[in-house]
Amino acid sequence: MNDPITYQIKVFSLLLAANKIKFGNATDMANAFFSQIYFLLQKYDEKKDKLEDAKKEIETFINVFCNIWGLEE
Repeated sequence: MNDPITYQIKVFSLLLAANKIKFGNATDMANAFFSQIYFLLQKYDEKKDKLEDAKKEIETFINVFCNIWGLEE
């Protein structure tokens, strides 16, 4: 799987099929997830002094993403 979006669609499809996500569309989820992660990678690229800030921002995004899409632990 060379295409990151295709990979993410498959991941979210599996989570939906396993009822780990309450609702949603795998393609929409993949696009929302990948675009924000890509943005954060660009924002903090080569800024080693900002690594802790990057970790916090990614963690916050993942928590918000899970809450929005009803992702269960």
